[in-house]
Amino acid sequence: MTESRIVETLVTQAYGAFALLAGMELDVFTPLAHGPLTAAEIADQLARDGTPADANRLHRLCRALAGYGLLQTEGGGRFALTEEAARTLVKGVPGYRGTAASAYAEGWRACLETAVSIRNHAPAAHLDFADGSPDRTQAVLRGLAPQAVAGGKALLKYLDFSGIHRMIDIAGGSGALTITVRAAHPQIAATIVELPEVAPQTRLLLDEHPGGEAVTVIGGDAVAGPLPGGFDLAVMRCFLQLFGPPQIKAALATAHKALAPNGQLAIIGYCLTDDERGPALALGADLLFLNYYEAGAAYRLGEYRAWLKDAGFSDPRLTLLGGGMSLLIAKRL
Repeated sequence: MTESRIVETLVTQAYGAFALLAGMELDVFTPLAHGPLTAAEIADQLARDGTPADANRLHRLCRALAGYGLLQTEGGGRFALTEEAARTLVKGVPGYRGTAASAYAEGWRACLETAVSIRNHAPAAHLDFADGSPDRTQAVLRGLAPQAVAGGKALLKYLDFSGIHRMIDIAGGSGALTITVRAAHPQIAATIVELPEVAPQTRLLLDEHPGGEAVTVIGGDAVAGPLPGGFDLAVMRCFLQLFGPPQIKAALATAHKALAPNGQLAIIGYCLTDDERGPALALGADLLFLNYYEAGAAYRLGEYRAWLKDAGFSDPRLTLLGGGMSLLIAKRL
């Protein structure tokens, strides 16, 4: 039989991803927070919460999740959480990622269209926040919120906030990044700029969180500008990668004008190495982008360095984050 180790590994990874998605959508992890259960007991609890589940099929899903390392098997046909699942997939825990299920599902459906996008010279699953219904926009923003929280935590870890009094979150989406930063530094006056069609949904999501009412939301075009000025920090998370080079250069020029002298720009996103060999998740995100956007892509570190220099920023400091993302911090010169 022909050796096909890489192919088989990739196929197995896909099945694991779909098992994870099903587990998140059904929320099979939360019932296990208080101890091991059988699939039938999990199904009973899901039914009480309004989610009917076939116990036999649920057992097979849990068995797969155990094989992929998200559950572990116990005696008597019971299943228990692994440490990672307990930290990330149980409702109510600080690192909960369950709300990302809708974003994963939509992204994976889009990636199934990769060959179509290439054949047709256009994104087959074109995503345009300005054209979406308010309900869909809010669902997408909720799905992306866990990544925004992670972005906020990365800023708190790698950025010195001692001299930051005003910040602007450019294309801040759900507002989860700003909420995360202000939870640690409530004295910061924060503004989020979003497309006029998206800003009302950002406002609604912010108001669900304590302190969210203190964040200003404005509608605007962060590429064309102008934006308000005098900020000590501007954040662009998963924003520049939506565009081609001309729009990226324009957005960086807009951010430069919005910053006070010596203000800092933080860019969080999927950044490729200059040899284009990784990170692996950035290469995967780039496939998603070619299905979503006309010109969006995962760009090389060298390209970001050149664009920032041309826009009047210092050479950025690079920090590699989890999930294949990078953090670039540059200062306005």
